[in-house]
Amino acid sequence: MGRLLMIKAGLLTTMQDLGRFGFRKFGVPVAGAMDQNHAQLANLILGNDLNAPLLEITLIGPELVFEAETVVCITGADFSPTLNELAILPNKKIKINQGDRLKFNRLQQGCRAYLAIKNGFQTTKVLGSCSWCCTAELGITPLKKGGVLFYESSTIFSASNMAIRLPDFQFNQRNIPVMKGPEYHKFSKQTIQKLLKTSYKILARSNRMAYALEGEPVVFDSLEMLSSAVQPGTVQLPPSGLPIVLMRDGQTIGGYPRIFQVTEEGIDQLAQLKSGSTIQFTTVECTPYKDLLSLESP
Repeated sequence: MGRLLMIKAGLLTTMQDLGRFGFRKFGVPVAGAMDQNHAQLANLILGNDLNAPLLEITLIGPELVFEAETVVCITGADFSPTLNELAILPNKKIKINQGDRLKFNRLQQGCRAYLAIKNGFQTTKVLGSCSWCCTAELGITPLKKGGVLFYESSTIFSASNMAIRLPDFQFNQRNIPVMKGPEYHKFSKQTIQKLLKTSYKILARSNRMAYALEGEPVVFDSLEMLSSAVQPGTVQLPPSGLPIVLMRDGQTIGGYPRIFQVTEEGIDQLAQLKSGSTIQFTTVECTPYKDLLSLESP
């Protein structure tokens, strides 16, 4: 059994998988990796189960020391990672020897990176998932300096210079695709058009639970409604007239009109945008909202 030592923990380094399913009826958020596309890519490159636990690294990265051989892969945001002070490429297998030091340096683009390890980290599941959830306080709390993680040592490595190349625009995509939400048709065309034409800034208080937006508010007649089911990607429109986008740790019910539903691709795009970034909603035709609410598996 190998140990991974946290020399520096970074700003917010958490254990994640694809989420916690089957418990929304009890008020438990789905949680899971904010950018599911890059999280799955990291595990895919290593030949892991796509749901294998991995580290999500946000804004400021950690410094790590491995006490046993293994193989890792880094995807997502570009933190200019180095192994023993030598630059390494993302989206490829990286051989790790005993005593190697992996460092995440200055953030160049994106917001969140993912570190997967061969066979996944050895950690305990809570309600069927290894994901940390900030709102329900489930899973391993954010990692701290001096912390230790465990993994299976692996000496199997097939040398290759191949790496998957992904377009840079994935980290600065400002047009966020949305579907019509359940209360969409209760708003006037003028209100809808205003929402679609307005550029919104992501506020600094945004987090894994929700992204708060700043821009020119829309004026609309308030809607009386019972608290109803919401999920990651639901765009609520509170009386302030400024949309709120629920993210992976978002609550399971809400009392504000659900005017849009961000697509899975759109949630991944938002996960890579820092506070201060501007976005604009763009409508797409996709699966009806009622069908999305019934999904209970990754």
